[in-house]
This record gives sequence, C-alpha cells and structure tokens, in this order.
Amino acid sequence: MSPTSWPFKRSRPATDQLLPRLRIPIIVGALVLIVFYTIYLSIFVPNFDFFGRWQPDNVFEVVAVSSDRPAAGYLQPGDVILTVDGEPAIQTIWRPLFRPLRSSYHYTIQRGEEQLAFDIPVAPATLEFIRRRVTTGTVALATWFVAALVLLFATPQNRDAWRLGLVTMGIAVMLAASEAALYDVPTAWLASNPIIPVLSVAWAEIALIPRNKRPSNHGRPIFHWLYGVAILIGLLALFELLYLNPRGSSFEILTGLSLYDLLLASIGGGGLAHLVILSVRLLRMPKSYQRQQVLIVLAFTALAVLPAVLLSILPRVIFGNPLLPFELSIALLALVPAGYGYVIYRRNYLGLDPFVTQSVALLLVSLLLLAVYAVIFYFLRRSPTLNALEPLPSMLFLFPMLMLIPYAGKVLGRPVQILVYGTPAPYQESLVRFTSALSANPQTPTLKSILYEVADLLQVRQAALLLADKQGQLVCLENLRVEVTSPIFTKHVAAHFTEPTLHSQFEMDGLPFTLTLDPWIELLAPLSIGGKLVGLLLLGCPIPDGHFNAQQVAFVRQVASVMAVAVETIRLFEASREMSRELLRVRDEERTQLAARIHDGPLQGIALVAGGLDTLIHTPALLLAEADNSLATHNQNLRDTARQLREICAGLRPPFLQQGIQWAIRDVVYAFRDNTGLDTRLTVRVSDLLLIPENTSVAIYHVLTEALNNIHKHAEATIVSVALVHQNGYLHLSVEDDGHGTSLASLSLSDLVREHHFGIVGMHEWASLAQGKLTISQGSPGGTLVILEVPFAATADEQ
Repeated sequence: MSPTSWPFKRSRPATDQLLPRLRIPIIVGALVLIVFYTIYLSIFVPNFDFFGRWQPDNVFEVVAVSSDRPAAGYLQPGDVILTVDGEPAIQTIWRPLFRPLRSSYHYTIQRGEEQLAFDIPVAPATLEFIRRRVTTGTVALATWFVAALVLLFATPQNRDAWRLGLVTMGIAVMLAASEAALYDVPTAWLASNPIIPVLSVAWAEIALIPRNKRPSNHGRPIFHWLYGVAILIGLLALFELLYLNPRGSSFEILTGLSLYDLLLASIGGGGLAHLVILSVRLLRMPKSYQRQQVLIVLAFTALAVLPAVLLSILPRVIFGNPLLPFELSIALLALVPAGYGYVIYRRNYLGLDPFVTQSVALLLVSLLLLAVYAVIFYFLRRSPTLNALEPLPSMLFLFPMLMLIPYAGKVLGRPVQILVYGTPAPYQESLVRFTSALSANPQTPTLKSILYEVADLLQVRQAALLLADKQGQLVCLENLRVEVTSPIFTKHVAAHFTEPTLHSQFEMDGLPFTLTLDPWIELLAPLSIGGKLVGLLLLGCPIPDGHFNAQQVAFVRQVASVMAVAVETIRLFEASREMSRELLRVRDEERTQLAARIHDGPLQGIALVAGGLDTLIHTPALLLAEADNSLATHNQNLRDTARQLREICAGLRPPFLQQGIQWAIRDVVYAFRDNTGLDTRLTVRVSDLLLIPENTSVAIYHVLTEALNNIHKHAEATIVSVALVHQNGYLHLSVEDDGHGTSLASLSLSDLVREHHFGIVGMHEWASLAQGKLTISQGSPGGTLVILEVPFAATADEQ
C-alpha cells in the first residue's frame, strides 16, 4: 500500500515505531488491572450489609442498612464510622478500609454526641452478592475485549484506530476501578478519578470518527482547550487524593465546589457531547459513504442505550421489575466502541459486513423476544392460578416464540441490511440482464456496454477492462484513464490476485510488473475461468467519496465471473470464425494448386497430343509411313499425362491407404526421411494380415503426417521415432523427437482453437472421428511425444 492510501500521512514516525511496541503491554496491563479490581471486590471486600458515602471531610457516613442482615442490629443511617479494627476510617489509596477475609469487624462509630463500639459479624457471601460485585467488572472485560481487538489490528498510521482503542481501553479500566474505589480497593481511586476528565473529552472527540482521508482542522482548537481543562481537573483530583483527603480535607471544604460532582458532570457532558456531535454530523452530511458510517455508529449507540431505557429503567418504574436484567443492559454499552471499530476496519475486512449484519439482526430478535417473554412471564406471575402451574404456562408460550425467530429475523434483517449497505440496488436483476445480453450477443461491444452499466450502477467515475491477448499479456479493451507502463502478463497477475481486491489490501511494489493504479483504482477484480486468468476489471471509488462494501464486492465478483465466461465464449466464437475462414482459404488454395497442376501438366500434355493427332489426320496417305515417330512421341506424352494424373489423385487420397495403414505408414516415414535427411526410426508391430477400417487408417495417416510436418517446421530435432503397435485392443501410434519441446502440451482444445493452432486441432478432430484419444506431452529427456490411441478389436484369424 502506498503511503498516500493511509488516512493520515506519516507526520510522527517516532510514534509510529513506539505504538506497535506498546500494543501488547497496554492490552495485558489493562487486563491485569480489570481482573485485579474485579476479583478483589468480589472476594476480599466483605459483605458488610450497609451502604455508606464519603463526606467532604473524608469521613464515612452510613446511608442505609439492610433490615434482614446482621448490621441492622448495630448501625443506623446517619452514623459516622470513626475506626474499623482500630484503624481510622478515612479514604485511602494504598490501604483497604476493610482487611480481607475477616469473619467480623470492630467498629467505632459516632452517633450524635456519643461514640459507640460494636463487633459486627460479616454476612455470608451469596450468589446474588457475587453477581452484584462482578457486574461492573464483567462489563469492563467486554469493553476491554473490544478495545483489544481494535488495538491488535491497528496499523501505526491509523490514528483513528489507536485513538479508539486507547480511549476504550481507558474506559474499561476506569469502569472496573470506579466500582472498586467505592469500597476502597487499593489503587482504585488513582485509576478512576484523575483520568475521568481526560476520558470524557476523548470520548466526545471519538464522535469525529470516522474521518475523511484528509481531516480538517476545524474544531481542533476547541478540543485542545478542553484537553487542557481536563488535565487540570485530573491533576486537582490527584492532588486531592494524595494530599487533601489524608488530612481530612477536600476541595469542597476549601472552595465549596465538589470535585466529585465535577467529575460526574464531566462524564455526563462527555457522553452528551458525543451524541450531539454525531447527530450534527449526520444532519450536515450529504448522502455519502461517510454519512452511512456515521449512521451505523448512531445505530450501534442506540442499540446500546435504548434497551437499558426501554427494557430496564422504564419497566422498573412502571412494573417494579425490569424486562431486561440491568447487567445485560450495561453490557450492551460495549456495542458503542464495537460500532466504531466496525466502521474503522470494514474497508480492510469486508467479511465484517455480513458478520455485523447477521449479528445485529440476531441481537434485535433476541432482545425483542426476551422483552415479549418477560412481559408474558410478568403477567403469568400475577395470576395465582397460572403461577401455581409454573413452569408449564411459560413453556407453552416459549415454544411459539421460538417458532417466530426465523420470521422475525427476516423482518428485522431488511432494515439492518439497509443500515449496513445503504439503499438496496438491483444487483441480481442486473446480473440476469448481463447474462442474457452476453448469451444473445457474445461480442466485444456487449462487454463494453456492460462495463459502463456496472460503473453506472455502482456510481463509479472511472472503470477499465483489461483482457489477455495471444501472448498472455493484458491489454485494455476499454480504457478510462488507466496507464500500463510495462507489460503485464496474466501469469504474474494470477499469482497475486485470485479474488476481488481493494486498493487498501494490496501492495504493488512487490509485484513483478508495473501497473499505475494511480490513485483512482479502488477495486481490482480478476476475470478467471477454470483457474486461468483472462482479464482484469478495474473500478474507481463510488461517487462522491464512497468505498465498496461487501455486497458491492460480491456483485463485482459475480460480474467478473460472467465476464470471464463471456470472454471465453467470445474468443472461441471468434476463433471458430477464423478457423472457418482458414478452412475456406485452404480449400481455395488447394483448388488453385490443383487447377494449376492440371493446367500446367496433364492439360498441356493432352493439348499437345491432340494437336499432334490433328496434324496426322490431315497428313497425306503417302506420308503416313513417316508418322511412326510422331505416334511414338504422342504415346509417351499420354503415358506421362496419365502418370501426372495418378500423382495428383494420390496427393488427394493416397492409394496405399487401401492396402492398409501398415504399408502407408512405411511410405510416409520413408518419404519424410528422404526429404528431411533426419535420422528417422520406424517400428511397426501390426500384422500385415490385419484388416483395419478405412476411417481408422485415415485418422492415423493424418495424425502422423501433421506430427511429422510440425517436427520438420518447429522442433529442430535430430532423431525422430515412429511406432505403430497393436496391443490390448488398441492401435497405438507414437511420434517422438528430441527437439526443444512444445508449450502446447497443457493447452485444452478450446485454448488451441483460441490461439489458432489449427493443425493440432485437426489432429484432435481426426482422433475423435476414429473414437480415439490424442495426447501431446513432453518427451524424455526432451522433445515432444505424440500418442494416438484408437480402439480396434481384431478377429482371431487376423491376429
């Protein structure tokens, strides 16, 4: 890939080298922190049965106490915890408030004007308790997984991918740390409060993704100022944690401004700004691929937020129970960075398109059916009669809902496909029309018209079609701004491109040919049939700034297949027409030669004899005695004319074929040896008494003469071996030479016709007329070996 094809130019080479080295440490380090906070929170922080909050003066006040737990008999809302096991109950960074794995704790509390001391046992850990404690950690792990995938596939120059991955990774750590910090897990405060403002601004800036290839500087100064303010707030939070809180103070006491409330406001402001920026971008963008990307991100955001509002919060307010568990609603928030990762990488990994389409449709169906089932289950539980029959009523409703999954998938799949691929285009109808047009009119102009139709359907400004010529070199059939700077051979292209390939997925520098793909070519689709490349289809970017999606690339792949078949059909059609013209030319040439030979030979002799006889007729009787010499001359002339006619007839159809191919092959080989002077060796292992059908003899004769003719013209051989053997019910003719061999051994009959090797095509046709098989291969150690096998079963007498 050329440097100009990346979203951003190489402006920071040092960072480009540093980021890949930090990739694995960042991913592993974040995972370690998330797992540490989650495990510590769920195992080592006790179930102390009350809820508290930190006051501005760094004291821990009891807010609520569970009535059915051990602490209910000791603590009351409003109590201030002074010490736990003799240690001051203050907000710390390195030391936990509750020492782990204790069965009870000794509390000193302030209740009004008096101080009280209690030994309160720890409530046993239940599954519900562990579930609540690990919920945030599980969501953090899901977010970490998305961030890890984004970072693993990020190239050094892809700033959007690195920005998204690092911000999402920071959010994952912050989620786990913020929950753990409420219970004074060591280092949790450091991993949450100081980084919240920066992550909030960064999350707002993430809304500018996906960017254009050349992002403008519009809005950058604002984010520079916001980052400056966020860093300042983060430093103040760090100063409060490290210096003020251990001394029983805070910024709220000193200034009246709660830094914790400011951090919460930054979280809400970052999320709100994120949605506002996305919405404004969507409204201001014209219809384009970029707008489609923003719409996809908004859809993922809605899919992450709306289930929590519609299926968890509102049902909790209305019915008292959420239809969707809060844990699942929170876990869906990981869809937001997943949506951004998808729009960043979909150009380079087209397989993401069908995967995302199917996954989103399945998720929508699952959420819908889960909500319907939850509503039915809620009303069943409210009926005492039906509740007594549980789980039978629920199961009766479950099976019909499962039957609706395929139908619901089709209904919801259509809008999801529109979301991912945009407005549906008549791709299948166009393919049917292209196939019909090429079947009805397999001509080069039809290919050109289809090229323009494809470009118009995909809204492509530039397109080109390159086809292979007789030498296997690609040449432009229809050229719309493509430049070939050196020969491009099909074998080179076929070794590197077997499927439609996007410009961002191939590197031209390592290829053994030069094709100026500058810079308009976005998609390269090879035209191949039977594993052989016959052309290239080149397409530019869709209008106005679009890129190809998986559906469009699949359409181009099908178009390339149709074109490849059409190219082969056109070439065979043109080759057959040329072969017909060649046969007419040969036939006319043979007639001309035959006429010339008859005119110059027998016809002249007959005319001479006729003139002489006419002279004798008018000779006086007294001079007839002197005509003996003239009659003898005319007699010789007639004999010569008869010989010439026999030779002409023999050339048209050798008479020795009637004697049997055993004799004919000898005459042909001996004549070839005399005419060429080559060392020609003949082996005949066929009984002279064997009667061979005339069509078989004719086929063997023509294959032999064409093979010897090719050796004489092309092989540059010194030794020729010819053998005719009758064995296992077959007549085997083999012709082998020690020349430089042939490149035609691997060509099919259609390739031979297309490349105008009509002599070899004729050998195949003669073999076919005799129900035989012709094989042309490399000889040993060199040269060419021609083998003709013709089925022939002799009688016992003949053998």
